[in-house]
Amino acid sequence: MEKAKTTKKGSKTYFYWMASWREGGKIRNVYLGSSQKMSLELAQELARAMKREALGLSSLTPPANGKGEGGKAVSDMLRHRAL
Repeated sequence: MEKAKTTKKGSKTYFYWMASWREGGKIRNVYLGSSQKMSLELAQELARAMKREALGLSSLTPPANGKGEGGKAVSDMLRHRAL
């Protein structure tokens, strides 16, 4: 996602990862992190993990790519967000 901010000094554009899903008839939008600090693959894994947790789905579901790369990083990020 892209967001542009305009100030007296000029405009600055920020890029970041967002995820959204429907929960109980409402859309939930979640900020995942800066696109400079996180790869697309890691952002997708984090989004899937957060969605599984929010919707109460099994955490034993294998990742879509079947490799499970970044699983430890995703679990660390989820644990850090819970604090």
